[in-house]
Amino acid sequence: MRQIHRAGLLRLILLVAVVVVTSGGMIYTRLIYAPLRDPADATPEELLIWAATVDLSQTPERTRSTLAVRLEREYRGRFDPAAIRESTAPKYYDRVMANLPILFRTWVFDRAEAYQEADPGERKRLIDDTLSAVDAWGSAEIWNRGASNGSESSTTAFLQRIQNWREEASIEQRARLDTFLRDLQATRLMRAILGVGERGNAEKE
Repeated sequence: MRQIHRAGLLRLILLVAVVVVTSGGMIYTRLIYAPLRDPADATPEELLIWAATVDLSQTPERTRSTLAVRLEREYRGRFDPAAIRESTAPKYYDRVMANLPILFRTWVFDRAEAYQEADPGERKRLIDDTLSAVDAWGSAEIWNRGASNGSESSTTAFLQRIQNWREEASIEQRARLDTFLRDLQATRLMRAILGVGERGNAEKE
C-alpha cells in the first residue's frame, strides 16, 4: 500500500490555520496579506499558500501553468485530502480542493499541447508520467467533488473530468486533447489487459 507522507504537505496549511486561529501579530499579517512570490520562485511551502488562499480561476494562465507544474512535482505521492480536511480550517480545505481541478486542467492541456510536438519516445514518457501522476495523487475526491458516485477509481474519475474539460475547450484545444486522450486511454487499457498498474509500470521501468 502506498505510504503518504502528510507532514511535509500539511506543514504550511496547518501553519496558516494556526495563525488564523491566533489572529493578530506580524506573522499573521505576513502570511495572509504579504504579496505571494511568483510560483516560479516560490518555496514548496509558499506553493501551498497559493493553493490554500488564492482563487486560481482568477489568475493568469501563465501563473496557473507554472504553479501546476511545480505543485505536481513537489507533492506527487504526498497528497491526502482526508488529512487536510481533518487538520485545517474548512475554508482552506475548500479552496485547495476547488483549486486542484483548475490546476490540473491547465496541466493536462499543457501536456496535450506538448504531446503534439513530441517525438515518439517523448510521447511515451508523457503518457506514462501522466498516468503515474494521476495514480500518485490518488484520490477520486479531487475529481469527483459533488458527484453522487464516489466508487470510481482516481484514474476513471480523472478521465471523466477530462471529458468535461473537453466540452469547454476551443476547437484547437479539443483536437490536441483528443489525440492525447486517445493514446492515454489506449495505454491504460493495455495495462489493464496485461495486469500492470500505473505505479507498478513506473517502478518496472
